[in-house]
Amino acid sequence: MSNARLISRRSNLVDEVIHILYSSSTEISSSRRPPESNGVDSRLRLPAGKAGGNDDVQDFSNSIVIFPGKRPAHVLRKKLSQRVNAAFIPPKIFSIDLFIDFLYTEQLKQTARTIDSLDAAAILFSLHRSLSGNEQLSEKHFNTLDSFYPLAKKIYSELEELSIASVAPSMLRNVSASVSLSSTNTLVALYEKFYEELEERKLATRSTKYRFVAGHVNDIDLSSCSAIILAGFYAFTPTEATIVKKLLSFPNVQALFQTGIGIQQHLESIGLNLETENESAESRLHFYQSPDEHGQFFALNSVLKKNLPSMVEASDDSVIVLPSAENLFPLYHQTLAQYDQSKYNIALGYPLTRTPVYGFLMAMMDVIVSAREGSVFVPKYIQFLLHPYTKNILFKGRADITR
Repeated sequence: MSNARLISRRSNLVDEVIHILYSSSTEISSSRRPPESNGVDSRLRLPAGKAGGNDDVQDFSNSIVIFPGKRPAHVLRKKLSQRVNAAFIPPKIFSIDLFIDFLYTEQLKQTARTIDSLDAAAILFSLHRSLSGNEQLSEKHFNTLDSFYPLAKKIYSELEELSIASVAPSMLRNVSASVSLSSTNTLVALYEKFYEELEERKLATRSTKYRFVAGHVNDIDLSSCSAIILAGFYAFTPTEATIVKKLLSFPNVQALFQTGIGIQQHLESIGLNLETENESAESRLHFYQSPDEHGQFFALNSVLKKNLPSMVEASDDSVIVLPSAENLFPLYHQTLAQYDQSKYNIALGYPLTRTPVYGFLMAMMDVIVSAREGSVFVPKYIQFLLHPYTKNILFKGRADITR
């Protein structure tokens, strides 16, 4: 039997992971199974004798679960706690980046310090200053780290994408020769020098760790783990494909993929050809028209009230997907406000720069920076006074007095 499966889009990925964890952590005889419980997958119920007592703690700590990102770890731990309903030791749960860090440090015993974007910006600035005139972005501009830093962040991001995709400097040079933009010369020059500089200084980045692990994948030994589960992956970079191919050759590794458009092409890149398990009928799609973004939330409220009154309160399988973080506050105030906060979870990050606290502090700092000899710049001062946190300061319980 193959150690990789392609489950249907209606299958619950986390439930499938839990089933594998139970199968690998203990062999359960049918005589020890607890009575049937409505609404709970029979594969996921706790074995009898594991629900109480310090000696009967369910232990999954010898298993490793790897997701593409960090968020599924929360859902897995929550569902495990609901299934076990007692004390348990969870498995080691990694995002793919954290798993590469684990292999890099624990398995391959590498000690190179990982740099952040500030370190990278400083190194790139130094390298940019050392380039010849025709290779620099500008000889007159970007002469200070402050002015170069925003550009350095973008350059660093691009270099990392090139590196993790295993693009050779010679290949990049050949491609850039067909582009007339002078900035491509800078990118090529920095790509060649940046990673040489890191190696000389014994520093590491996300991409260098990926490439090192991919290059030493045959030195990895995970035989002591009872189960290693790769779950929810879709596409792979060349370095990821090399690592995943090797992992799939281990007898204790299982991979769970979920069917979707284009998944077969990506599975072929790691040597897999899988058929979807228990493929069900196509999903039914409904579209609703609204005049603007806020109108969408009014329409959403009516749909939830009419068709799915218990969607938020009773189901972990229901999701509201927003196109951008800017829509989070309207959703929170117009839709989620009618539900108990303990019944839903918000997984979308929200930019700090869009919060009222950030706006208040920035307005106050603008006033302070504009101060000259006891006077302040009037437009900045008015902007600060008109901020809701300022104009709504209470005096004896009233905000109108301070306006």
